Amino acid sequence: MRADGASHSTQPQGELVIDGGTLDHVLGPKNRLEAALAAVCARCGAVVICRSSPSQKAAVVRMMAEYEMSQARAMSLTLP
Repeated sequence: MRADGASHSTQPQGELVIDGGTLDHVLGPKNRLEAALAAVCARCGAVVICRSSPSQKAAVVRMMAEYEMSQARAMSLTLP
């Protein structure tokens, strides 16, 4: 817990297993669920993607790269 009361930890918070059928519903342009999935994945110690196509796995990698870049940009804007 941070001093301001917000919970923020760099420690992994668990693992996630997700399948291709679920990714069909989550991945896509302007899908709010994609941003939520990226935030959850970032907090996990491991993410297992099963029964999915290579293109779905590539989309998750791309999603996470974009998420990490956006987080880095946000952090750089808050630094003095």
